Amino acid sequence: MNIVIDTIIEFVKAAQLQKSPTGGRFECKDENNVVYAINGSYYLLGQIVRQYSINWDHYFVSKKAKEKWESITDKKMNDFWYRNKVVLEKNKPVKIKKYKGNASEPFSDVFQVKGDSFLYREVFHDEHMITICDIINELLNLEVVSEENVIDILNKIYVCRMLKEEDRKLKPKNHRTTDLKYVIEEVYDECGIELIKNYFH
Repeated sequence: MNIVIDTIIEFVKAAQLQKSPTGGRFECKDENNVVYAINGSYYLLGQIVRQYSINWDHYFVSKKAKEKWESITDKKMNDFWYRNKVVLEKNKPVKIKKYKGNASEPFSDVFQVKGDSFLYREVFHDEHMITICDIINELLNLEVVSEENVIDILNKIYVCRMLKEEDRKLKPKNHRTTDLKYVIEEVYDECGIELIKNYFH
């Protein structure tokens, strides 16, 4: 029994019924015929897939992000996420562009020195190369929602760790394809983002 995949399967089945009279609720009945239900199956499926944990061999890093990280610290980038604090440990000052949320321009663009810090998410971004909406569309188009079919689609998820400033130049953001080779050539290469694989372990 794979409780993670089983959970995703149930939400896929419920989301496939999103336009049905029941609204695509994820529901079940107990032995007393009492109904237990979770609404918003389509929305929640998106959140679940977004939080689905992938192996490090499905991660890329941009060349610029790698170079920036290594100019800041010798710690592994693997160990930092979202709101983790990153401390500048190298002696040489580093130009750091910091962003808030989805802002297109940095709120700070200055040199930082040893001992200064910032939040990972202010400078770096983990971008789903195969977009979540494309993964969801493939899941919802499954005729047979089986463990094997769902895993095959989830295995198409790849993430690139890049600079926020690179992410702001990346287009298109949505509705690409689930063909990784195409995405690399037609999206990343076209935007001048050089990728490195097998950096994380």
